[in-house]
Amino acid sequence: MIQHIGEIAAAGIAATKELTAGSFPAAIGGLAAAEPASAAQKLHVHVVDRETAMRARTFRMMTSLGVHCEIYGSIDEMIAFRPSEGIVLMHEYADGESVTAAIAKLRDSGLALSVAGCSEQPGVARVVAAMKAGALDYLALPFDRAALEATFRTLAEEDGDFRRMHAERILAASRVKRLSGREREVLDLVATGRSNKEIGRAMGISPRTVEIHRTKMMAKLGATNATDVVRNWYLVTQV
Repeated sequence: MIQHIGEIAAAGIAATKELTAGSFPAAIGGLAAAEPASAAQKLHVHVVDRETAMRARTFRMMTSLGVHCEIYGSIDEMIAFRPSEGIVLMHEYADGESVTAAIAKLRDSGLALSVAGCSEQPGVARVVAAMKAGALDYLALPFDRAALEATFRTLAEEDGDFRRMHAERILAASRVKRLSGREREVLDLVATGRSNKEIGRAMGISPRTVEIHRTKMMAKLGATNATDVVRNWYLVTQV
């Protein structure tokens, strides 16, 4: 990100000129008014775009909305910086890295950051792939200021849900790792709705032994009922 400081400074100067010229009159009134910060202004956005001019343009748009914005040339560069919060806004190019691949890299790196994609005339297949991978949204370029601000309000809410779910996944994963091999087998079978007798037949053990494994498994998961068991299983398997 260090090499982009000059870009940020240049973008800031350009944004000042645009605001002075009246390009964003609504922004002047909104930022000058002593009102509570909007959802957009509370956001921390990490813009990932390989093109310098596009990074600067997006930076100007974000700052005009009062969004705290940082820019990167690639998802790898952003991961190396290891931000602890915020939403990643990634510009997806047809001949470049996909949003889906970026989400996988973030997950593998252990960063709990939600992602939104954007591109010029995004195709249905690209958008569907990104959303299936876990993207919060997919935006069309060029950005429409009013639409972008409305989107940010939604993203702020969804990002909070994403971070809570990520924390729950981490906790569930740490609990499941404590299970023995047999206890994990019981967990997988309980999650499919099988009874102790059915589990016993599948594992070649008695229902009484299944009950012993099940009791230990539930204690390690902090589960008090079958619903708690299934939730822990879901959190670690449905990634």
